[in-house]
Amino acid sequence: MNSEKKKTFITIFLAFLLIPNIVYADMVWPSVFVLERTHSVPVIIIGFLIEVLFVKYFMKESLGKSFIISFVMNLVSTVLGIIFIPYTGLFVEIMLIPFSSDSFSLFHWIIAYVLAVIVNVLLEGMSLKWIYKKKFKETYKWLLIANAISVIICLIIPFESSLG
Repeated sequence: MNSEKKKTFITIFLAFLLIPNIVYADMVWPSVFVLERTHSVPVIIIGFLIEVLFVKYFMKESLGKSFIISFVMNLVSTVLGIIFIPYTGLFVEIMLIPFSSDSFSLFHWIIAYVLAVIVNVLLEGMSLKWIYKKKFKETYKWLLIANAISVIICLIIPFESSLG
């Protein structure tokens, strides 16, 4: 195989690997937006504002700085989520095969919720540690609560829309 064909093959191969990851980007918000619901943007904004308020209160920052910190945390979560979300979903499916084969069962939704919160806390906690030099043990509790609230808002959408 000549050099040009190798480059083409590698490019196509990488595109097939990356495209699904890009589609599933962030741990939560882009997946809500992809649902193509007209109310997804307000839900994303509400979830983001919840995190802004938690940053303001627990890190004792100004509202403007809290907005920037929350934006950076979610940007890190989005970029790293491009890699982690598909594999987390695959892990959930493989892990739950012995218990339930229905991917959309309540059990799967609960596990997906718990993992989304945990992964968000880890990614956002890492960003606070590496970028803002905050200790993870000082941030993980309020990050856990903020993400639990914002992710539950996100998970309500499929259930709410399926009822109506």
